[in-house]
Amino acid sequence: MTMMPQDGYMFNNTVEANVKYANPGATDQEMHEACGKAGIHETTISRKQGYQTLVGENGRYDKTLELPFTAIY
Repeated sequence: MTMMPQDGYMFNNTVEANVKYANPGATDQEMHEACGKAGIHETTISRKQGYQTLVGENGRYDKTLELPFTAIY
């Protein structure tokens, strides 16, 4: 028997890098659509650094993005 955790993980990097981790070739439009579906696009673009906002490992720097962000994975 194998156990597979279902928890998402956020790397110590930007929102953009975390979103594009699963699909490095994704366009910005695809990234924005994915974030919109997860409910974090508006929150992300409201930040001074937008998609370049550093979220930190598991949302250490920005807890408001932590739970919705994991919905993308």
